[in-house]
Amino acid sequence: QLNRPAEGRTWLEFAEATIERMGGDDSLTIDRMAASARLLTAENRPLDAIPAHEATLAAAARTIAAWIPPSVDEALGRNALAQIDGSWMQPSQLPLDDQTRLRERFGAAMQAAYPQGVPAYRLEFRKSKIGPNAFALPGGTMVLTDELVKLVDDDSVVLGVLGHEIGHVTLRH
Repeated sequence: QLNRPAEGRTWLEFAEATIERMGGDDSLTIDRMAASARLLTAENRPLDAIPAHEATLAAAARTIAAWIPPSVDEALGRNALAQIDGSWMQPSQLPLDDQTRLRERFGAAMQAAYPQGVPAYRLEFRKSKIGPNAFALPGGTMVLTDELVKLVDDDSVVLGVLGHEIGHVTLRH
């Protein structure tokens, strides 16, 4: 049985009201709930416009995902990267100094953003056959393409992209 919001309220409104009832706590659990609400209603549809099976499926998926051990995510990520490397990625040609600088700057940003403990992640650089891109894989691997670094030529933009990707890692989606 889902604890559904009152008729006419959106899932996002429900999540925000729940966060307020809990004292505005910024814990990861509440962040996950709000993110899930946003995903459930990207168009901010009212509750009565969301078929029950969509809400039930989304709730079930979140529950199941919470029970999957991190080791499974890590194995999925390793296998996915191996397949990607064999098809549309090649070893990075970005100078090692540039890779090191970006890793260090992102590490410092992560320390500042997560003073209680940085989530596990691994930053990989690749030359891409598909152009500028960045993406997160299950288990915490984030891939940044040489083409994206060269395109923007601004570390702060690259760090912003990586900040987006770490959101995928922490929310496990």
